[in-house]
This record gives sequence, structure tokens and C-alpha cells, in this order.
Amino acid sequence: MDLNFNFNQITGKVRAMHAVGQPPRLGISSDHMHYLTDAHIPYSRLHDVAGAFGGNLYVDIPNIFRDFSADEDCPESYDFAFTDLLLADLAKAKCEPIFRLGVTIENYQHIRAYRIFPPADFEKWAKICEHIVRHYNEGWASGFHYDIKYWEIWNEPDNGESDENNMMWRGTPEEYYRLYEVTAKRLKACFGDKIKVGGFASCGFYDLFKEPKKYGLDIPSRGEPNPLSSTSCALPTTFSPTSRIPARRSTSSRGTATLRSAIPR
Repeated sequence: MDLNFNFNQITGKVRAMHAVGQPPRLGISSDHMHYLTDAHIPYSRLHDVAGAFGGNLYVDIPNIFRDFSADEDCPESYDFAFTDLLLADLAKAKCEPIFRLGVTIENYQHIRAYRIFPPADFEKWAKICEHIVRHYNEGWASGFHYDIKYWEIWNEPDNGESDENNMMWRGTPEEYYRLYEVTAKRLKACFGDKIKVGGFASCGFYDLFKEPKKYGLDIPSRGEPNPLSSTSCALPTTFSPTSRIPARRSTSSRGTATLRSAIPR
């Protein structure tokens, strides 16, 4: 195949490909946020913000909505204080957030897990997410009009070499599918094409250890392939402008996966 380039002809800008994960913030300090501006970073993904557990201050649903038994329609039930500061610093740095709706990784879950369990009420959790979007995009609860485009549902539910070692999700794959479906449908019904809903930042890396020969590695296998892995499941891992819902996965007695579409027609 021949490739020809004409450097005298300009056809448009190359899309920025140098977004980053967590913004450079530790604790409440914004001293390093200027590096986002200096490097012209276009996006920063808001997961594991501000170090281990983020001091239980930022972004995570339990940090914003601290009492799950509270009224999700009442502004007083929400604690936006620290996340507001973070979003203001990102706006100042001219860096758009990719807002992860979920929780921070729990690296020591083998001792005790705290927040990585499925929500007690998926419908209520989805409504909480709706109000967070409204706070930052529509001014709800003394909020803002940042027009945040990208919203992600959870992070790495396939994390870990085994279910027991999963540092992000202590539920079943089916429970995650349901959480994604309920939340994505609600957000798209409320905001339409004003936002893009996606996820789930697959951590398929662990399949290297679970199925090493599949990837050309001559090492002993550890654990069983996770059905939430990007190599085993048809969950979307990019943002979609439509209400895409992950395919449902079922497993036969022989362990082979079959997919049943749950995408709304």
C-alpha cells in the first residue's frame, strides 16, 4: 500500500490525543493544575482523584451523596463542595473533564471492602447521577453550566485477577449490566445528545494472566477469564452519542459466551 502526503495542503486539525487520567491534584492543592494548561491537555478523566480514596472528598458518588437513605431530589442531600473546587480549577486550566460516575479503586479490599459493592437501589443511583449532571450542566442546586459532555458509568468492574481480588466491583457481571442499563437510559432520556454516556474503562489487562497462551505468553495461568473483560464481553468501551446499552452475556455449561442484545431499538 502506497501512502502519499501533501504537506502544502491543509485539510483540518488532528484531533487531540493527549488527554490524561487523574488531574495533577493532591489533597486540596491546585498548585500543579497549571501543567494541564501548559501542555494543552484537552481532557482529564476524573477517577481516583487526589490520591488514595481522594481523601473521601471528590467526585465519587458516596462523596457527593453521602447518605444513600437521603432524598435524592433534595439539594441539601448533596455535598458538592470539593468537587466544585476541582471542576472550577479544570475550567480555569481549560481542560474538560471526563466525569466518572462511580467510586475510587480500593486496593486493600482483601482486608475490607467499603464502596465497591453494587448500589442498593439502581434506580435511585441513576437519579443521583442525573442530579450531578444537572448540577454541573444546568445550574441545579446552586450549580454551574460547564456543558460537560462525557460521562462514564463506573470504572473497571472487571478489575483483578479473580473475583476475590477485584478492587472495583463486588457484584456479578449481570448486576453491572443492569446498573449500566438503568443509568444510561435515564441520563440519555433526561439529556439526550447534550451528553455522551459511556464506559466502562475495561481492565482487560488481567486476561494476560488468566489466558496467557492466548496472548503468546509462556507463564502459568492464574484465575478464570472475567466475563466483564473487554476480550469476553460486548460492553461499549467508547462514548456513544446514542443510548447504547451493553449486550447481556450468558454462559453455557461448556463455558462459551453468548450475547443477547439489549440495545434499544
